[in-house]
Amino acid sequence: MKIGKALIPATTLGAAFVYFAMPANAETQWAPPNVPGMPGYHEPVAKPDAHRPALNWDAIAGNWKRFAGKVKEKWGKLTDDDITRINGQREQLEGALQERYGYSKEQVKHEVDQWVAPN
Repeated sequence: MKIGKALIPATTLGAAFVYFAMPANAETQWAPPNVPGMPGYHEPVAKPDAHRPALNWDAIAGNWKRFAGKVKEKWGKLTDDDITRINGQREQLEGALQERYGYSKEQVKHEVDQWVAPN
């Protein structure tokens, strides 16, 4: 029985397939499925959003002109004057959101946190 580019008759393997081909450059190992109850099971780990990496407020403040449009998309009640007054300052944004939307301090902090680093 040869492994590589050669085809192995299924009867040699005792399988119901006609032929089994194994690529010559097969460097990956077989891994059992991740099924609850099976040995080696682990909870899937959430992967960060590939389309939108997590931001930090320093990045937003440093590029405020770029993010100002995104802020207006998210919170449409903010005026151009509000955006100019905010000028990348988180506290100013939170204050403007409280004023325009009537959010509580905790609610506005949660809204901004979700926008900066969505979970």
